[in-house]
Amino acid sequence: MTLCREQFAECEEAQERALRDKEKKLDFSDMERALKWIDGHRDELAIGTVVLVAGAAFVLTVSPVGWLVLVPVAAAS
Repeated sequence: MTLCREQFAECEEAQERALRDKEKKLDFSDMERALKWIDGHRDELAIGTVVLVAGAAFVLTVSPVGWLVLVPVAAAS
């Protein structure tokens, strides 16, 4: 394996670790903070992401008109 390929593989692994760490931290104390964070990080979010707000689980989805929506997990299943 060439040096360039090794560095690329290491970079990809670091990015995957950072993404996993970020996914673990979507836990907010109130809905206002959650919505503010989501609004500022739209490019980083994936549909189906679970977001915890004050201990309640929500799933990020898209409404028929294209809005990002947090749906309670009980309603999503």
